[in-house]
Amino acid sequence: MPDEVFERMARLISPVDHIDVWGRQKEDLTQALQLLAVHVVGIGLSPGLRTRSHSSAIEDFCFYQLQQCTGELIRQSGATAVLEVWLKQSAPLS
Repeated sequence: MPDEVFERMARLISPVDHIDVWGRQKEDLTQALQLLAVHVVGIGLSPGLRTRSHSSAIEDFCFYQLQQCTGELIRQSGATAVLEVWLKQSAPLS
């Protein structure tokens, strides 16, 4: 969906002067992102995938690093610099 269309829909649904309107949705999205990262790291660190990897330390696996990066993205409320790191970290997984 183009950004302009989403912004128009958001303005129609929620009042501009009420910042807290999207609080619940933001919290739900945050929880979903954390759960997805945990699920991805669980799959990525499974014995079947680990045996096909060259790395032996869990900290070096891209799946583990993605989960750590996701946590940092959430802690910093989607800061641009952290988002860029997250996007680079998730690129090899797609």
